[in-house]
Amino acid sequence: MSHLSKLERKVHVLTTKLTSLTGELAKLEKDTREMVAANNGLKLTCKEMQRENHMLDELNDELKKEIKELKHLTGENLLEERGEQKTGDFSPSLNKSEKD
Repeated sequence: MSHLSKLERKVHVLTTKLTSLTGELAKLEKDTREMVAANNGLKLTCKEMQRENHMLDELNDELKKEIKELKHLTGENLLEERGEQKTGDFSPSLNKSEKD
């Protein structure tokens, strides 16, 4: 085989490899673009979830404050500090016919 034939054969092999690698590169670039888009979407979702979590934490803190205030207003916190339970003022008494 002549030197020129060998070079032509190498050019043909390299051209075939180039075509194959170009197709593979195009597929990888497309996959990369899709992954970047998906990643950006996930980042936005994550930020929104963090904002929502922060809002829920703030709401939870406000509700805890409100519960504490309500307990203070009802005197329940004093009973809890003493280890007592609050009982209602109303304790129904059963008459004789209801007992039987």
